[in-house]
Amino acid sequence: MKTATRTISINPAFLHEIKADNRELHGLLLQIRLARATRLSRCAWRRLVGLFGRLRDNLAMYFAVEETFGYFDDPLCVEPCLSRRVESVRAEHPPLYTALCHIVDEAEDLLHGERRSCGPRVVLRRFRAFRRKLLHHEAREERLIHRWLPGAAPVRKPR
Repeated sequence: MKTATRTISINPAFLHEIKADNRELHGLLLQIRLARATRLSRCAWRRLVGLFGRLRDNLAMYFAVEETFGYFDDPLCVEPCLSRRVESVRAEHPPLYTALCHIVDEAEDLLHGERRSCGPRVVLRRFRAFRRKLLHHEAREERLIHRWLPGAAPVRKPR
C-alpha cells in the first residue's frame, strides 16, 4: 500500500505582496513598542490592551490571507526539502496566533480587575517573547520568498 505524500509550496509573488502591503501589522507592532515604553497608568494600560486586541485581529486576517493566497498544497513540482521548510514555516501560524490570544486575554483580565496568575510585567514579557517569535517567523518567510524571487525587495520590518 502506497501512502500519499503531501507537498506544499509558496506563491512567492503573492506572499511578498501580502507582506509588503500589511503596513497595519507593522504599525501596530511599533505602536505597542512605543506604548510599552511609557509609564503604565490605567489609561496607558487600556490603550495597550486595545492595541493588543487590534494586533490579534489583524494577525488573524494576515495569516488567513497568507495561507489562502501565499501558500498552496500539492504543487506540480517542488523540491521535497523545500516543501518541508515551507510546511514548517506555515505550521507556525496557529501557535503564534494562540500565544497572542492568551496575551490579549491576560491583559484584558488585568484591565477589568480579574486578576489571574500574572501581572502587567509578565504580560509585557510574554508579549516581547511573542514579538521575537513573530519577527523570526516573518524572516523565515522572507528567506523562502527570496529563494524563489531572488530580486524581490525586502519588506520593511518594524523596529
